Amino acid sequence: MALSAEVMDRVERTYTAMERAIASDEARRELMRQEARADFLDGFGRHRDRKTGIVVDVHENDKGTAQTRAKLRPDTLVLLLNRGAERGLSQEQYDAAHLIRSAVTIIIAGMGLKACSMERLGGPGRSDGETETEWAVRVQEDYNAWVDVMAERAAAAKLVRRDSRAWQAGPVLDIVVDGMTCNEVAAARCMRDKAIVPALRDALDLYNDLRKHGRKSANRGNLSA
Repeated sequence: MALSAEVMDRVERTYTAMERAIASDEARRELMRQEARADFLDGFGRHRDRKTGIVVDVHENDKGTAQTRAKLRPDTLVLLLNRGAERGLSQEQYDAAHLIRSAVTIIIAGMGLKACSMERLGGPGRSDGETETEWAVRVQEDYNAWVDVMAERAAAAKLVRRDSRAWQAGPVLDIVVDGMTCNEVAAARCMRDKAIVPALRDALDLYNDLRKHGRKSANRGNLSA
């Protein structure tokens, strides 16, 4: 039995409406996917660049007027990462720096302490009475262990050479937490410019080594000035 023109017209309009609804839904889903990719952040507020594979900061919040934004400078860690492993930081060292930064942020939250004055605390801190995640506790424990070993190595290096600046946590925190440039740290700490990045790399390698293998790995480093 042949369908009437009215029924055929109704069917055609139904199919057209369905196609439009499907296209609209797919467009909405694609927009959501794009927004999700743009907003994807890991625990450190970063994402992995799909072209280079490098994990970088993606915070692009409005920081004031154009004049104010012009005065802001990029994160020293990002600059060092972009230099590459030979002249700056490797991806693993960059990640270690962000873990240290996260630990200090968690520990001093609400305490009003300056990062370079941080010493090892007896246990994990608390923020506004909230229960911390297992990750947050682990990050603080790793940080405290790293500070301890850095202090031990710094003391041993001074026994070899009294004016040694090796294995001092202060210069590392100046860059990682306070965002100082290598030149600023060299001037503030009376260190050679060329010694800053190697010292930073050594400290971050130590952090990664301790995090993976524990204190037994602390005896494998050199104590050069």
